[in-house]
Amino acid sequence: MTLPLVRLADCPTGLFLFGGTLGFKSEYATTKQENGATVGVQCDAYVVSSGEYFWGGVSDWRSRDELMVTPLDFDETPVEFFAPHAYIPAPEEDE
Repeated sequence: MTLPLVRLADCPTGLFLFGGTLGFKSEYATTKQENGATVGVQCDAYVVSSGEYFWGGVSDWRSRDELMVTPLDFDETPVEFFAPHAYIPAPEEDE
């Protein structure tokens, strides 16, 4: 099962997947300026496992906006999507 891809810039706030990385896009953004003029905004997104700022292998904020990510909405995403990623502990052995 696959879910739709969207540009990071268009991804709703919340969790997203980028390759094998689980990320979180917040509702906040940083205004970007060049030569004193506002030229855009850089969304704030983070890597869930480390808390680091998410860059997705690029170093330019415009390229980062173009990264294709999979938004995860736990209320809308079919459970079958998560099954292969679920951690199911091994049964405990009786002593």
